[in-house]
Amino acid sequence: MSTSKKLDEITELALLLQNSWQGITIDEMMVKLERSNRRAIERLMEVIKEKFGNRLELVPHKTDRKNHWRLKKGSMNFLVTFSDLELSKLQKLSNSIKNEGERKSVLDIIEKIKALNPTNTHETDIDILLESQGLAVRQYQKENIDSDIINKIAYTLQSEQKLKILYLDSDFTVEPYGIKIADNHYLIGKENNKIKTFKISRIQTADVLEGEYFDKDEDFDIQEYCNRSFGVYSGKVEEVVVKFSPQTAAGASNYHFHPTQKGNFNDDGSYTLTFYASGSFEIVTELLKWREGVKVIAPKSLKEEYEKTVKLMYKNIMEG
Repeated sequence: MSTSKKLDEITELALLLQNSWQGITIDEMMVKLERSNRRAIERLMEVIKEKFGNRLELVPHKTDRKNHWRLKKGSMNFLVTFSDLELSKLQKLSNSIKNEGERKSVLDIIEKIKALNPTNTHETDIDILLESQGLAVRQYQKENIDSDIINKIAYTLQSEQKLKILYLDSDFTVEPYGIKIADNHYLIGKENNKIKTFKISRIQTADVLEGEYFDKDEDFDIQEYCNRSFGVYSGKVEEVVVKFSPQTAAGASNYHFHPTQKGNFNDDGSYTLTFYASGSFEIVTELLKWREGVKVIAPKSLKEEYEKTVKLMYKNIMEG
């Protein structure tokens, strides 16, 4: 076998090992690489062990007694990179998407790519590229997130291993369940047998507890958990009803407020929106963007909080 072909096989095998979170056996490697010679695969594995050292690991398996191998998450990521220009082009394309919900989904994907990109692209670099093309840079809250922490979170999400974090000067051992992207990035996980939410930018350090695996709670649905809240924190879920004026109805009908939303146009051209969520502070903050074009109908507590917020804003103006 030529050196070039052997290198290709080593690379292909390494990628297979990284992409298999349950691990793969020698027999499975033979099938995937279309090799009938077991010894040939074993020789390739010897090279992998030599080159990757402790990044190659055995995965405990409950169904059989065979050795299941995998490479730790990120071991081969250096083979895939995205340049600042490529990321700026993706962001430029996202600006052409008219549906707000779909555009937000694409922007979330771009954020994930940037977080995992080995080149550690800076947000400011992308902003400069966009501005040089005559494009307006979107408004957003900047976060100071350590790429190493993001990589460790991603790894534990895939491998279902526990993560020890230093959060606001306190230690927590977390069983990661997922990441929620709202106004900021949040880690959702179980800590001390309770589901909790951690703002990722406030995680000071993170360490993977290698070999400390956990079984996810099958009764916990992270999507349902996120759907219960308007923003980040979950509380009492209530039916929210708001009415948009005829002037803002068209924009509101095409805007993604919440996964449970339903709406209908009224005879006078206004638009009534209904959804089920908690998080009155965040709901009020969102509705204030629509200025005089929105009216809170229910629940009473939300209506009162909205009116209180508006009155305080008016008071600040009068005292200004």
